[in-house]
Amino acid sequence: MAGTGGAVRMDDPKLDEFLRTREEMYRGFNRAIVWTVASVAAILILLAVFLL
Repeated sequence: MAGTGGAVRMDDPKLDEFLRTREEMYRGFNRAIVWTVASVAAILILLAVFLL
């Protein structure tokens, strides 16, 4: 990291906050994907039960 004004320190509170908020965002995004897939699967199962 020469010439960038110093290396990024791992105890930087702004970096910690950024990583934490990004992790929470990804956790929520993954939860939304799981709920969407589960909902579609449940709808398909119900359609198969009632229509076949």
